[in-house]
Amino acid sequence: MSNVNATDVLAAEHRVIVRMLDVTRELAHLLEVGAEVPPEMLDAVAEFLRVFGDEHHRKEEEYLFPALEKRG
Repeated sequence: MSNVNATDVLAAEHRVIVRMLDVTRELAHLLEVGAEVPPEMLDAVAEFLRVFGDEHHRKEEEYLFPALEKRG
């Protein structure tokens, strides 16, 4: 079994969120230059950021920030 801790999980989630923000920037660029982007793709990105991002922030608020406060 691997030795993964909570901060490893949060850091990995940050990388996923940053990657999806890169995708969002690319989609915005495509729209700016007049390319067609399927609405379903835009909906999926927005849904991912809302659901995954909200859950990630919940974890930070519930676990990370209290632990940081305890350490001063």
